[in-house]
Amino acid sequence: MRPAVATAQPRLPAPRLGRTLTAGLLLGSLLREDETISLQFVGTGPLHGILVDANARGEVRGFVSQPRTHLPSRNGKLDVGAAVGSGTFVVMCSQPWLSAPHRSILPIVSGEIGQDVAHYLLNLEQIPSAVSPGVFVRPDESVSAAGGFVIQAMPGAADELVARLENTVTGIHPASDLVRRGATPHDILHEVVGAFSLSVVEEHEVRFVCRCSRDRVLGALSALGHDEVRDWVDKQGLAEVTCEFCNTRFAVERTGLEALLRGRPPAPKGRQDASRFRPAVAGSAARLAPSPPGEPAVPSTGKRRARPGAAASVCRPVLDGQQPWRA
Repeated sequence: MRPAVATAQPRLPAPRLGRTLTAGLLLGSLLREDETISLQFVGTGPLHGILVDANARGEVRGFVSQPRTHLPSRNGKLDVGAAVGSGTFVVMCSQPWLSAPHRSILPIVSGEIGQDVAHYLLNLEQIPSAVSPGVFVRPDESVSAAGGFVIQAMPGAADELVARLENTVTGIHPASDLVRRGATPHDILHEVVGAFSLSVVEEHEVRFVCRCSRDRVLGALSALGHDEVRDWVDKQGLAEVTCEFCNTRFAVERTGLEALLRGRPPAPKGRQDASRFRPAVAGSAARLAPSPPGEPAVPSTGKRRARPGAAASVCRPVLDGQQPWRA
């Protein structure tokens, strides 16, 4: 009698969220100190959506809308692109000297993070770029390392130089393979531009940081409207909110809710309160899946107008049991 062998399809949030977090850090490294950037994928696939916030200080946070996602493999590899499916890719840049953030909306090109970010940089920022984020996940679904690189042509770079870089980038190992072998950011940059001289101008640590606070929770509850808050006071006497990014739970007792009611009068009758939308409350933390081979870097051509440079990043877990992804 042959023994039965049970197999399970691995989950997909790790490759998708890990690569989006890495891409956010890489793009954040090209910002000025007070700027922030948000990357959001909204699609028809089973993950539904991913949101990542990052800044120039190496701080990042993110979450997946539907973390318990399984898809059959394609050609022996995880079908990461199908996890989100078709939809929109939104990039929002916030600058303190502007009254409102700048928002760019594009169709999802392939669902592969590197390709979609390179497509955005070329078509909306006019920056020829190669982008390759990668994640290495162990068989037990724990993340071992994540990292990647973005390389951009300087204004006026010779076509021959750009062509040499494109050939080098196309021929190197995927970022997930590099971080699996323990490559540092210096190792990755030397792998990418090894034929050229390399000068490191800045280094800083990267880390998961969430900006949630009780004051932000109170502001969100107040925005729901007088009737919604009154309903909580009358029926439950307590409002519990869980941050979607870090899983921190906040409890606002009756006295806090009543204070909100005193500060916000009822909406006039006959007019719908535009804030009557209940925010999503996060569930349990997502467990993540083995990663497929990393995405290939996507060199592209176009006109460069913004801050040039090359950046690489590698993240490795430092605290057991803490994972910066959320349901």
